[in-house]
Amino acid sequence: MIVAAICSTILHTTTNVLIINLAVADVIMNFLALVYLSILFTRSGNIAVTCAVMFVGVETLYGCSLYTLTSISVHRCLVVTKPRPVHPSIPKRKFVTVWIVAIWAWSFAIAMSVHSVTVRFYNDATCQCDITSSPKLDDLHILHASALMLLYVVPICVIVGGYFRIYVHIRRHNRRLKNKFQTEMRPVTSCNPPDATNR
Repeated sequence: MIVAAICSTILHTTTNVLIINLAVADVIMNFLALVYLSILFTRSGNIAVTCAVMFVGVETLYGCSLYTLTSISVHRCLVVTKPRPVHPSIPKRKFVTVWIVAIWAWSFAIAMSVHSVTVRFYNDATCQCDITSSPKLDDLHILHASALMLLYVVPICVIVGGYFRIYVHIRRHNRRLKNKFQTEMRPVTSCNPPDATNR
């Protein structure tokens, strides 16, 4: 999919570019998971640094995936609800590129904001990376709730709202077509009286 979309200029559409960005995030996530598990099983290298890098990477990729899906839903909503040959609200190629960079930067900023006030360490009891609050922050739950809202709740609400708007628009459009079809197929009755000469 990625290679086909890059090599073929016909596939250079806004939706395909966003789908490629989503696919790239998934590929990087799989690569990080393999590296993370390899380091944990072999106990090689600095595991604390690995836990920190893994945390920032996973949160960034999660945010990038969800914000990309949000962008796709908003774009689809604009295309479906405002059908024009060239709609001014539909982004151009340069704007899409800048938007994708902004998605990655925003997701990374959220992940780093949480990482800057937390400490990641390897827990020997569970054989996994664990998290504890830093002395810089007394209440870690507030920061986690904020990151949860920004990375998960807000994008999901926008996605659901966008596709619900598409559903409502299509339902109204089908109702209008049905009423128009019934009006055109209604039989026409003649109001003229029969001619007396034909009797």
